[in-house]
Amino acid sequence: MSIPRRLLIYIVLFVTLNVYAVGFSSLIGWVLDLIGIIGDAQTQNIAPFLSAIIVCLPIWLFVWRYVNRGLEESSYEESSTIRNLYLNLVLGISTIYLSISIFGFIESIIKLESPLSALPNMIVWAPLFYVHLNYAQKDWFEDRRKRIHEFYLNITFIISLIIIFISLRGLALDGLDYLILLVSSNDVLVENSTNLDIEGGQISALITAAGLWFYSWNLRIKKIDLNFRTVDLSVITVSQAFIFLLSIFFILAQGIILLFDIGSNQSQGLYKTLEFLPQILSFSIVSIIIWIYYSSGFLDTGVRKFYKVDPSLIKWTYRYSVRAISLIFLISSSVSLLVFLIGIPITLSDEILITAEKKWEFDLISASISSFLIGVMTLRYISKKIESDSEVSRKKDIEKSYIYIVAVFFLFFLIGALIAILTIIIRDLIGWSWSLSTIELLRWPFSFALNSIIILWFFRKDIISRFRAGADKKIEKKSVDILSSESLLRHKAELNELFNVKSFQVANKIGKLKFNKEGINKIDSYLKKHEAKKYYIVEDGQDIILYYLKD
Repeated sequence: MSIPRRLLIYIVLFVTLNVYAVGFSSLIGWVLDLIGIIGDAQTQNIAPFLSAIIVCLPIWLFVWRYVNRGLEESSYEESSTIRNLYLNLVLGISTIYLSISIFGFIESIIKLESPLSALPNMIVWAPLFYVHLNYAQKDWFEDRRKRIHEFYLNITFIISLIIIFISLRGLALDGLDYLILLVSSNDVLVENSTNLDIEGGQISALITAAGLWFYSWNLRIKKIDLNFRTVDLSVITVSQAFIFLLSIFFILAQGIILLFDIGSNQSQGLYKTLEFLPQILSFSIVSIIIWIYYSSGFLDTGVRKFYKVDPSLIKWTYRYSVRAISLIFLISSSVSLLVFLIGIPITLSDEILITAEKKWEFDLISASISSFLIGVMTLRYISKKIESDSEVSRKKDIEKSYIYIVAVFFLFFLIGALIAILTIIIRDLIGWSWSLSTIELLRWPFSFALNSIIILWFFRKDIISRFRAGADKKIEKKSVDILSSESLLRHKAELNELFNVKSFQVANKIGKLKFNKEGINKIDSYLKKHEAKKYYIVEDGQDIILYYLKD
């Protein structure tokens, strides 16, 4: 089938399916209105719904049957990009409609309201989702699985995990806030501490997202070590580690500020004092739960491994990412301390005549202490793990990228800070307005510039060695294209480490023929039995081996 013809067919299928689905769901809603379950209905409103169904459903059924009949005649049609794009677009739209409907259904039940308003879309889109899913996920556990479906599953997995994080954090916030209310029940500022207020939307969102996560992750992505899974796991574990460390930073910083402010405001009750704790601690709890689950596959966390993954690449990516995070905390500590020290003359200056405005910036001190503690402990922990690990197959590659990122990041940081410093100095010199306000403006960019110089100086040897042309030539890998039957497929990870694999294709064996005239004459009849994208005729001594490549 030609590409323009195939494109036209699937556009017709996509448009008629959506028009039919909207019309059918609207018709079901109209019927529920008519019998008084949802609301009032007018008879004339049924006309556009029936028209959409009568026109579009027969067209879709006819074209869909025609297309599927063509699969029996041409197996190549099954792997066409346009067909799989159509299937996964329908799956995406169905997933959105079903998720919204399930969310509304569960929320209505929790609120003790009628859930029937969510039924129309569920009734219409659930069968369509099932029909298209069977074709889209065909050969999922084999090498002929479709990349577009992998993309659909990846998007579904990421979005469901984000919703799970948000809803779990909301539930944790409600629970922790309730505990704070119980602890401060004698506080005169607290009106009522006996009711636990949990929003039904959070529970329904959690259940809906958990269903999407269970299918996309637990039944599909978890079972096959795909390239995008490695990226997902790296991003998830690093982001959750950063969120956890950042939440601990805020808790420590706020705690130190409270220590500095002891006795300054006696009228503030216990609940108001600890009001920040549930807001931040809820992030810590949810992030550590998600981190424990997803890091168990490649780190020794003391819990059982919830899934299997090749740990070499993702382990070193995670460790050097956490090392970079610890470096950011240490730089933040140094910047905060330097800004505070430069600001001391401003605080003590006689230009500030009002004594009440001469406030010590204890927030900078608390931020500096908190960042330093978290940065030092994290850096010591992750450095110990890096040095003690004997498995170093991908360590050098990740370490090289780590040095590049540090160099580029702090170099741009230094350039930006220097531009800001010169801009402030030149402006004040031209206007002859040099004063303490100039120092006030300069202390932040100056602190960033000085710390950037310190970091670049500390890593100077590694940066210079990494940017030398000779260092890259020594570790340059040969680019290869691999055509495998079965044996090389089991060593795919090792081949990726040794070579720059541009393509890895799996060929299916058709058969073996004798290297003679009779065998050569049989080649054409053997190839006709398998419709494929490419065929390979390989000479092997006195034999001819035939292969075909479908994808």
